[in-house]
Amino acid sequence: MAARATSPPRALVVAGADGAIADRQGRTPLDHARQRGYGEMTALLEQTQKR
Repeated sequence: MAARATSPPRALVVAGADGAIADRQGRTPLDHARQRGYGEMTALLEQTQKR
C-alpha cells in the first residue's frame, strides 16, 4: 500500500481515534483491513490495539 494511503489512518490514530468502534455489521477497521489485505494498515491498527 502506498504511503499516502496509510497517512490518513495514521493521522486518525495519532489524534486518538478509537479503532475498536465497529460498523453496523459489527466489523472494526482492523477487520476490514485484514479482509482487504492491507498489510501496512493492519499492522498499524494491530499496534494501536496493544496500547
